[in-house]
Amino acid sequence: ENYKVEASVGDYHSPKVEDCDILVATYERMDSHLRHSSPWLEDIGVVVIDEVHYVGDEERGPVLETVVTQLKRKGFQIVALSATVGNLEEMAEWLGARL
Repeated sequence: ENYKVEASVGDYHSPKVEDCDILVATYERMDSHLRHSSPWLEDIGVVVIDEVHYVGDEERGPVLETVVTQLKRKGFQIVALSATVGNLEEMAEWLGARL
């Protein structure tokens, strides 16, 4: 099966993400989509968050925490990935996830 993949890293209206099957977005772009209550968000099945160890990062951590909190409140299924997260149990508890 073919999937249409788009990236959302620039201006909010570009690219047209409404028609894609898989969206690859930075934390900052996803935060923008959530803040604008993009209607296509209702169609999301699973959110994969890579580099989740950035939660404690001074620069990107606050945005990532905001995005994860919003996704959790909206009830999205979250798959969190990291090769270097040191506090696995604490992270899983915060995400409401199992390791």
